[in-house]
Order: sequence, then structure tokens, then C-alpha cells
Amino acid sequence: MKRSRVVSLKNIGLTDFFKRNIIILMLCLVFILGVFVGTVCYIKNPVSTNLSRDWFNDYISFRISDSFFSVFINSAIYFLTISISVFACGSSMMGTVLVPSLILYLGFRYGLIASYAYSVYELKGIAFNAIILIPPTVMFLIGLFFASKSSVEFSLIMTKLALPKSAPRNISSDFKIYSGKFVILFFVIFLSSIIDASLCRWLIDFFKFAN
Repeated sequence: MKRSRVVSLKNIGLTDFFKRNIIILMLCLVFILGVFVGTVCYIKNPVSTNLSRDWFNDYISFRISDSFFSVFINSAIYFLTISISVFACGSSMMGTVLVPSLILYLGFRYGLIASYAYSVYELKGIAFNAIILIPPTVMFLIGLFFASKSSVEFSLIMTKLALPKSAPRNISSDFKIYSGKFVILFFVIFLSSIIDASLCRWLIDFFKFAN
């Protein structure tokens, strides 16, 4: 008889996977929490409802009327602003708090925009999210989560160095590696902005949103 094997998380490598990616998984959960909070606030809070309308109108206003290049530049600036903010937060000892807070805000913002589109435009809003909003957002978030992981890790290194009796450490090499992760993120931003501009240039006119 063949000996039966007990399948465990350790046997299939899930334990190691979670250990290696615990920060990314936590950031994903924080983003999902932000989306949930944004959705609930849209339903329960009139102030959030007005804010979601303003954010939605801002999102589509320059995408409807502007050229491909203009949409690309505006999209890239938005993604770059978020990325530089995350990089700056990770360069401080407060990065372990500030970086998740930024991810939470992004989830909250997306939750409000998506909720407004679903609520006001119904099926057209669902199609808008699936075709226009989600593709560039998901690509950017994947790159941002990996870069944010590096931000949290670098912030932890700085925090440990500030503790009493901590061993001295030259963090210049750590900072070079940290900066390199964001150079990779810039390529992701370029691709995300190209996708955003392309989808808006070819497809957004079909939705005919009224501001």
C-alpha cells in the first residue's frame, strides 16, 4: 500500500509564502478595507456622497475632452505623486504608519468613485469601472504594493537603528536597493498611464457621462 501523506500548509509552501509576502498581503487588506469604508460612507454619509461626485467628475472631465497625450501626462502625474509620497514616507521612521495610511486612502478614494458610478449610472457605471477604471488602477497597484513593501521594510530598518543598543549599520546600500525598487515602479507607471490614455481615447466617449 502507498503511504498516505498528510497535506499541510508547510508541505505545499504556503507558510513560507505568507512569511515572505506578509507585508504585501497586509497592504492588500488595508486597501480592501479602504474600499469597504468608502462604499459604506457613500451609502451612509451625505458629505462623502458629495465628495465622491466631485472626485468622479474630476476623474472623467479631462479624460473626455483632452488628447491622448494630455490624459497620459495627467495620469502619470497622479501615479507619480502617489509613488513619490510613498517613497518619502518610507524614508522616515514613520513609514510603517504613513505608508498603510496612504494605501487606505487610495482604497477609500476608489471605493467612493466606484460607488458613485454604480449608484448613479447603474450598468453604464459597472461597465465604466470594468473597462476604464480597473485596468490601469490594478496594474499600478500591483507595482505600488511591491514598492510599498520596500518602503515599510526600509522604515523598519531606520526605526531599529534608532533603538538603544542597536548595532551600527551602513544603510547606503539598503537605500540604493530601496530606490531601485521605485525605478522599476516608474516603468509600471508608464505602462499604466499608456493603458489609461489608450482606453480613454478609444472608449470613454461611448459612456457619455454628464457632469
